[in-house]
Amino acid sequence: MFTPLKIAAARRRSMRRGRMGQRRGAEIVELAFALPIMSIIIFGTLELCEVIFVKQSLAVATYEAGRMAGRPGTNSTMVRDRFENIMNDRRVSGATLTIDPPEVAGATVGQVIRITGAAPVSGNSSSNMVLTGVPDIVEEVVFVRE
Repeated sequence: MFTPLKIAAARRRSMRRGRMGQRRGAEIVELAFALPIMSIIIFGTLELCEVIFVKQSLAVATYEAGRMAGRPGTNSTMVRDRFENIMNDRRVSGATLTIDPPEVAGATVGQVIRITGAAPVSGNSSSNMVLTGVPDIVEEVVFVRE
């Protein structure tokens, strides 16, 4: 038998179910708006971390090549090998090295040696979805021959 209390309780339950169904629809709409934005933020952060890694790897390799160029008894081949070994160990591809003067073996004590390393961002990214058209990263160090 239906009493007024049972009827009121049944109405409250049906009203709650209706609101929950409406809330579920609102949650889906919120997810539809938030998911693409969150995806862009996540993938953008990953791309940016890869660019920072390439920049740091290039800085380390260029610095180490400059240290080698400044030592007595070294030549440009040894400097290039040191640079390439570091870049290969860090799995950075397409890096180039410019040495000025071109042959460090002929540099005199106190002469300035300029080492410039460059690496493309596009070839060292796991995906080119977010950062496209980014110029090459360039690092330069200057050492004095010992």
